Amino acid sequence: MISVNTDLNQSLLQVKANQVDYDMSGVPGPANADLAAQFGINKSRYQVHPIVETDHIALNTTAGRVFSSVSLRKAVNEAIDRPALLRVRGAFAGTRTDQILPPGMGGFRDEKIYPIRGSNYAKARQLAGNGCGKVNLWGGNSAAGQTQAQVFEYNLGRIGCNVTLKLFAGFQVFVVAGQKGADFDAMFAAWNQDYSDPYDFLDVLLNGNNIHDSNNNNLAYFDNADINKRLDAANKLSGDPRYKAYGNLDVLITSKYAPWASFDNRNEREFVSARTGGYLFQPANAAADLNTFFLR
Repeated sequence: MISVNTDLNQSLLQVKANQVDYDMSGVPGPANADLAAQFGINKSRYQVHPIVETDHIALNTTAGRVFSSVSLRKAVNEAIDRPALLRVRGAFAGTRTDQILPPGMGGFRDEKIYPIRGSNYAKARQLAGNGCGKVNLWGGNSAAGQTQAQVFEYNLGRIGCNVTLKLFAGFQVFVVAGQKGADFDAMFAAWNQDYSDPYDFLDVLLNGNNIHDSNNNNLAYFDNADINKRLDAANKLSGDPRYKAYGNLDVLITSKYAPWASFDNRNEREFVSARTGGYLFQPANAAADLNTFFLR
């Protein structure tokens, strides 16, 4: 039996008591440290596995908006506190990043582009000049979403930006932000692989030829003719040359144009009942493989 629209905190108590066997939505952030201390990691009931995903702040590059300025976009990347943004999700939430492609995706190579140990306000202020005025930030209304928005607001306040926050329930923010011309300057977003190819990140999310009137995944509304041509050329390659081309584009787009302020690659943290056996993490699904579960 599968129940939908569950409450994570209630489900956690039920799984601990062996009244429920597994919550596909995961574990509440604050509970992870205690679960690891009680059950260990990947030993039995508590599981932690990296997924091919990047959490980021999409910076709206549309002409006339605050972050149409590449200097200001780079200033955001210098100003945000990546460790603080990651800590919001609790223990073992993931690893810090400043890039588009996540580890585990073909073409990824780790480059040191922006600070991942904390904010560099001095450089951010230099890039921001006189600041950036009012910034419309959109995000989710979950506890983690609200706290991350507060971190961003504080970080940008230190470089002369006045952040106004608008919160949305669930995936509603992506529907509204996906309308071309939406009234936001920055938004919290995330992307987990649909399939194991860098096209799924760089082309789907940042090729300006894919911008339409609605249902946009390119939430930075990044449209650069040279990059579009390079992306199209990379997509015609295969094998190692393909991965190398996309890896180079990841570094180029991040360092030169900064349409995102990426901050972490997330882990999937899951908890099962004592009577559940056969746990097998399936990277393609970013979750447990339900086909291998059995009850003792």
